[in-house]
Amino acid sequence: MSHQDEISLTGLDGANPLGFFAALGCLHLLDAHANEHGHPEPRLSWRNVGTWQAILHDVPDMATIVERLVAAIPLVQQEPILEFAYDADGQRAKPSAGKVQRELKPVPETMRQFFSELMDDPEKRTGLDLLEALVTEVGTDRSGRVKPSALHFLAGQQRFLTAASSLCQGVDQGQIQRALVGPWNPDSELPTFSWDSSVTRLYALRADDPSLGRNKKLCEPGAEWLALCGLRCFASAPVAGRIQTTGIIGGWKSGRFSWPLWEDPAGIREVRALLRLDELHNLGADKRKAIGILALCTCGIQRSDQGGYGSFQPANIT
Repeated sequence: MSHQDEISLTGLDGANPLGFFAALGCLHLLDAHANEHGHPEPRLSWRNVGTWQAILHDVPDMATIVERLVAAIPLVQQEPILEFAYDADGQRAKPSAGKVQRELKPVPETMRQFFSELMDDPEKRTGLDLLEALVTEVGTDRSGRVKPSALHFLAGQQRFLTAASSLCQGVDQGQIQRALVGPWNPDSELPTFSWDSSVTRLYALRADDPSLGRNKKLCEPGAEWLALCGLRCFASAPVAGRIQTTGIIGGWKSGRFSWPLWEDPAGIREVRALLRLDELHNLGADKRKAIGILALCTCGIQRSDQGGYGSFQPANIT
């Protein structure tokens, strides 16, 4: 099958964290397919056309791209982290057991055991990338439970792994294609991770709790699913007993998320290296230009006092 020089993903705006994460997820899934079948490595760049549009390079036509992404849905459903569950005491439990927690906040020993399980099983080891993006086995909160990534915006009755599993079971081909080509039209009641900076709906500003289902927030499920896949480009690590997430600056309630948009086409491994570049947010314009960064986006993170629901503020672009 012939490959094209470039394809514009007109639905994905890199200045929106959800669009940025989704582009990374698309790149990751296409790269995995290319490695398996001996195809050229897909690459990603960005172009300012009024919005920061994602551009794929060395890829087939759009119909085939969508076909390959849809074929990856069952593989994503089998991610080990989506089977993770624990009881009220934070101890590992079967997902099918009653009253289990489908979250990322067990006791540290339970998470350490899960990390060891994936490391010791060659068939599950690839799941470490996504796990390491979401959580560490060291950083804890005040109650001694594991503290998840700063990109964890759900709270109250919303459970991250329950949301992720439901999304993976419910997303379909039409939703994935609409995410890529646009225009977005959030109309699905599938779960959202609240990464869309064009939508701010903090519990603190509402008369009711968004987890209760009244006036339920609708989402763009294809973008949400791709964004979940794109998280593996990030990493979380313990620093002085706290969790630090790639691109996050500042504290839990007053943090900021910074990410670059680049000009030269980059493969998934180059993208990961770029995102994890030390002090990326402190680079001056000349140094950023020297390494091909067209723009640096920064979104404030705001969290409600009631439960910690999170959201991104609109990006500042420099």
